[in-house]
Amino acid sequence: MQELQIKKQLVDLVIDRLKKKLELLKRGKDQAQADANEHVGAMESRYDTFKEEAQTLVNGFAMQIQKTSNVLASIQQLPLKIHTAIEIGTVILTGGGAFFVSTGLIEEPLEVDGAKYECVNLGAPIVQKIQKARSSVAEVGGRKIKVSKIF
Repeated sequence: MQELQIKKQLVDLVIDRLKKKLELLKRGKDQAQADANEHVGAMESRYDTFKEEAQTLVNGFAMQIQKTSNVLASIQQLPLKIHTAIEIGTVILTGGGAFFVSTGLIEEPLEVDGAKYECVNLGAPIVQKIQKARSSVAEVGGRKIKVSKIF
């Protein structure tokens, strides 16, 4: 499979996963808001913090929704091109695995054409080590990883 086709599939998979994550976050926020709204009346004592906790949970979901939405928007705007340096949208093939520099919000590897790609962000330790290496070999976690291709 050609490199741009792989990258297109990776981008599509990331967008799909982020949209699903947003759906789950929105459902969680709605449920937390419903729980907060169910608790009517004034607090019976200073230890009755259920409504406050539920509202804090709603706010936490709102922040996660905002962050995920921002990441989704940036991934949707990624130009489909071959990279020669590591930046957002770069695919890195190494002896220790394949990586798609996009977001750290995707926990499970993406599979394209039988190969698995880990989603990482630019701040990931492996990306930082590969960027700092003066050759195609980077030392990560005490072991040497050879970069075979970047695109």
